Amino acid sequence: MAIQWSLISDGKQIWVTTKRKGSNLIPVSNSHWRKTLCMLIPALVFTCLIVLTLSQQSPVWMPLDDAYITIGNVDLFLSGRSDLYGNDGPTGASSLVHFLVLAFLSQFTTTPEASLALSVLSAGAYMIGLWLLLCSVSGSRIVAASGSIAGLLLGFAWLHLMNGLETGMAMAAITWAFFLRQTNRHVALSILIGIMPFIRPEFYVLSALLFISIIVVKPINYAYCVKIFFISASAYIILALVSVLILGSVWPDTAGAKEAFFAEKGEVFSSRLMVALRAVVETNLLVVFSGLVFAPFLRGGWVALAFFGIFVLSSALKLPGALYHNDFRYLYPLLPIAIASWTAVLTARQVSSAPVFVIGALLSVYAFATSSWPVYTIQWKSGSEERLITAEWMTENLPSNSVVGVHDAGFIPWKIASTVSNQNIRFVDLVGLKSPSAIKFHEEFTAPSNGKERWRAFDVLGRERKIDYIIVLDRPFWRRIEDSFKTAGWDINLIFANEGGYQVFSANPN
Repeated sequence: MAIQWSLISDGKQIWVTTKRKGSNLIPVSNSHWRKTLCMLIPALVFTCLIVLTLSQQSPVWMPLDDAYITIGNVDLFLSGRSDLYGNDGPTGASSLVHFLVLAFLSQFTTTPEASLALSVLSAGAYMIGLWLLLCSVSGSRIVAASGSIAGLLLGFAWLHLMNGLETGMAMAAITWAFFLRQTNRHVALSILIGIMPFIRPEFYVLSALLFISIIVVKPINYAYCVKIFFISASAYIILALVSVLILGSVWPDTAGAKEAFFAEKGEVFSSRLMVALRAVVETNLLVVFSGLVFAPFLRGGWVALAFFGIFVLSSALKLPGALYHNDFRYLYPLLPIAIASWTAVLTARQVSSAPVFVIGALLSVYAFATSSWPVYTIQWKSGSEERLITAEWMTENLPSNSVVGVHDAGFIPWKIASTVSNQNIRFVDLVGLKSPSAIKFHEEFTAPSNGKERWRAFDVLGRERKIDYIIVLDRPFWRRIEDSFKTAGWDINLIFANEGGYQVFSANPN
């Protein structure tokens, strides 16, 4: 029997709906004040995260160098000039949607500030989508609030939401896609299906699987299938045309450039598969990601499990080490679905998930405050300093008309181009993202030899482009670039010893 009783709080009378259980009065969880609290707490946590992040942003810094490839592409697109790589249009971009939104926001502020604003908007969309998804799965706002907080704080989630790339947008898109699927909002989902391949290339597979999950129902409504296909295809075709006009193609070649450069396909498949699977384990979120096994408990959840399997298998076939890149950023779009999958299985088994998620949220807050956030601040500070110092030294010391080889093709060329007028320094991307002509040399020498003859690719590229200097990050893998040029017979001398950061070497072929 439901009754109402009142309590006095801060001088105000609050009516709370309750039900009788034996001789005890048990408050029902759907009271208005609890609903409000469960929405306000995640919003408060999100606001605190934004304030903390902004405290590290004077001036605005992106933690990943690749973010400045996109920033530079937007500057190039808006200015109509060539970049310091000699490109007349955006090059090395993997996300058309991210590029377009960033270009729009850059009309109102500087491009780095627009990039930060876009990261905040994407993170906000992600949090709201995750709250709605968890609420729709569990029917509990406590679970939704706790899971949303955990989704913001677990592991490297917040770093990836703020990394200046499309990761946060991808996390938001996949969250909203499964919310729309969970709640059978098929028209809105069909639009998103057409858009998602232009957020991340691997979302081609996810979009196809989501489309199949909508239409493969019994009995099949063919008219409805045609409608959904038309909506998705229309969204896709529009963006495909825009991509061809702006980027020159529908499919970005960034993955092909990395695949040829890192050259991991020469290993036996079983070894590559183990590398890919080990990356999932070493995220330190194995317990959370293992929830993907229970994805079929979601409506259309088999899509998530199938996508995860295809994604890991594809990575093993092409570039398994990529799953480690930038603190596992390519795996993090699956984080919200893993959380939702745990919610679904606990709900289906009639296990009280609220205590589990509250404890998980509290642990994620503790881990973020004591571990993750200190690491984030170090990355923001050290990353910005090690890049800026080198860019400033180059501006002051390198002669005009110098040709510089780089492997991190974002910040340093962007900084020099944005602060120095009539700067004649030219850059060559040794990996190939910003210098597509380099890809053919890695395909000819690096990839077939499993990286052993990468030095030949550097030698041919360096002589063809007349490289005078190279910039190398003082890390074990990237120091191989210096060794490769020496193997090719080049005279390589350190001229700027930025220990632990980006070092500059003179490079002269013999």
